[in-house]
Amino acid sequence: MQWVQRNIAAFGGDKDAVTIWGESAGAMSVGIHLVSPGSQGLFRAAIQESNPVGMRYRNRSGAALYGATFCQDAGCQPSGAAATCNMSCLRNLPLSAVQDAWRKASDDVVDYILSDWGHFLDGILEGKPTVGGDILPAQPVELLAQAKASNVSVLLGSNAGEGPTFIYDAVKEPLPCILYSLALDVVLGFDDSAKVQKVPAYDPNSGNASDCRPQFSQMVTDWWFGCGLTNFARAADQAGSSSFVYQYEHVFSGSFVFPKFGLPTVCEHVACHASELPFVFGNGVPSLNATFTPAEQVLTGQMRAYWASFIKHSDPNVERAQGSVQWPAWKASNEQVLHLQTDALKIGNTNELCGFWDSIGYDH
Repeated sequence: MQWVQRNIAAFGGDKDAVTIWGESAGAMSVGIHLVSPGSQGLFRAAIQESNPVGMRYRNRSGAALYGATFCQDAGCQPSGAAATCNMSCLRNLPLSAVQDAWRKASDDVVDYILSDWGHFLDGILEGKPTVGGDILPAQPVELLAQAKASNVSVLLGSNAGEGPTFIYDAVKEPLPCILYSLALDVVLGFDDSAKVQKVPAYDPNSGNASDCRPQFSQMVTDWWFGCGLTNFARAADQAGSSSFVYQYEHVFSGSFVFPKFGLPTVCEHVACHASELPFVFGNGVPSLNATFTPAEQVLTGQMRAYWASFIKHSDPNVERAQGSVQWPAWKASNEQVLHLQTDALKIGNTNELCGFWDSIGYDH
């Protein structure tokens, strides 16, 4: 980002009109730029698609457990308890050896438990940012609460089926509801898990008693993504800048291709994590016969226009597509959200359960 500020003019760019943009892990990076002290002033706007803000990052000691195991598995750990990893050894390893060592380290159950103690669900992602130091002094949600975010415009949102992407990938067989209750105890702690199960959307008695993956998935969708991301919208509003929040809800007619790219088969039926990307970029998968219907052509045109207008003007409405709706800025007084779907774009409100998740907190 510093390099871009120094050199963008040589490429015909404007250092005062930089927008950063990311999805999933990329959105996590954008979120860190928004709260990192060293990133202040390096961009004027930011886009976050599906940032799991409710996920806690590891501290240095937790991350070091994986690092030590990786070094040992790579054969680069000298003998002696105080010995540090041999970096020359690591640098000289062939790529395949590095990959094998990380694969073994990321599967280490002991490291998983010790580095994610008290918040085991977050261990789903083995490699992630580390809290502590100059780049990320604290958890992003904590820094947002301290008004440490950049005062820039933001466009952000999540998909209606974020949770199934992860839960159905990790739990491939039906999750009996008695085990669901136990899983919530492990993930949230005994007090909070009891509260969660009283919410209709997460109630283990609200559906098929032999499979509580839908309830667990909905919890992850709301807690990690939809409600967690609202913290960035709230911070922007409090700082006096604009935030534009969306929820993507459409199931792509060509969603049968998603399992070919690593998503679970449930993503053929719900708007999973990353399923908005074909529409943001106007790119189906013609080689696999996954092309847009006429209604989907309209939706992708609207979404691309919103995104492009935001990048150019820090406002999605300046050059929005003909026939699309005015996208209101999110304000604490109304909490308006744009719902992206093919039957008609419409304006709604922030998930009513976000107040519940704010009371639970994002520090489990």
